[in-house]
Amino acid sequence: MKFKDLHPNVRLRVFEAFFSDTISGIIFPFMAIYFSQNLGAGLAGILLSINIFIGIIASFYGGYLADKIGRKRLWAISEFIRFFSALIIAIANGFDFSSNHTAALITIGMFLINNICMGFSGPAAGAMLIDVSTKENRNFMYSVTFWANNLAAALGSLLGGFLFKDYLPQLFVLLAIAYFISAIIVTFFISETYIAKTEDTINKINILKDIFQKYSVVFKDRTFLLFTLGYLLILSLEFQLPNYIAIKLSQTMPEQNLLPFLGFKIDGINILGLLRAENTIIVIFCMFLVSKIVKNLKDKHVWLTGFIFFSLGYIVLSYSNNAYILILFMVLASVGELMYYAPHKTYLSVLPPEHLRSSYLAVNDLVIRLSFLIAYICIYLSSILSHILMTLIFIAMAILGLIILSSILPLLEKKVIKANENIA
Repeated sequence: MKFKDLHPNVRLRVFEAFFSDTISGIIFPFMAIYFSQNLGAGLAGILLSINIFIGIIASFYGGYLADKIGRKRLWAISEFIRFFSALIIAIANGFDFSSNHTAALITIGMFLINNICMGFSGPAAGAMLIDVSTKENRNFMYSVTFWANNLAAALGSLLGGFLFKDYLPQLFVLLAIAYFISAIIVTFFISETYIAKTEDTINKINILKDIFQKYSVVFKDRTFLLFTLGYLLILSLEFQLPNYIAIKLSQTMPEQNLLPFLGFKIDGINILGLLRAENTIIVIFCMFLVSKIVKNLKDKHVWLTGFIFFSLGYIVLSYSNNAYILILFMVLASVGELMYYAPHKTYLSVLPPEHLRSSYLAVNDLVIRLSFLIAYICIYLSSILSHILMTLIFIAMAILGLIILSSILPLLEKKVIKANENIA
């Protein structure tokens, strides 16, 4: 399987997402610093938390809309609105306000609009990928998108570290340009993959009732809910790295000689940056190697083994202060991530019925947002619990997640077989 063999929509999506995510990666990871400096940490924290909850609501409504009016239309409209929101941010931060407080308020308001648009476009774009993929290329497609997403994040973070402080107004202009290019690509080059039925358009009087009816089907799907819950419990371990684990390492890890013969010393803050870089490098350079190694193995075995490696890696990271052990188990966690990702996406693709794909993916998108919330809760818990108890909590989360996913694995395999028979 080669990249050129993928559907044109997939190839365009990879390039569009890589470009826009790289520019976003230069800015977004550092915006908490910007808001804290100009609004104060307290107000910034409240407003950013509100952003998360509104994004959840938008994702639900976006999934509903994408199943009502089609993927492309909603996605294109969202991209153009994102462009205008970024343009307003660029204009606001380009003027010399007497106080940066005004510019920051405008910026966080536009960030809210951007977050809503992401909630609208995310389920639509995700459903489109499923629409145009096949059983033969789905794992490869998800491997490519996963690799491209991580490369974009790595490039964005690297550039942001050098450019964010001194060139923020210019970066906002660049962000607006990136969103405009994305809007053009989606509008004029992406083809529609799902035509809503005439009787299923959004002309109903009681939209809230219709949304409730749509999502009631999703929340009655026991297999899908367990699939989402199990994944949430395990994935949230990764979100401890920039939160609980970062705080723990900065407070408790003593300075160590990582390379004694070079006199290279490292402390808790340094090791965090090293671990994040290590994860990114492994994902970028080993993605296709790992895929090649496991391609002849059954998806179910690769899926569960990947989750076990991933969980064990982050559990050890949550406990150890030894630099060598931390580096070694980050390798294990990263390899586990590469193993489970493509099979997990394949299982996810066969769970929703065609007319509710975006709605299902909107619920699945909650995993990322809820993982952030779990990470924030764990920061609070760490203030009253010992590090050993925190690690025990992570072990319990991993075991429970693995039990849940193992219990539904036979049902997932049946759905994959059924989906392949339908395609054939």
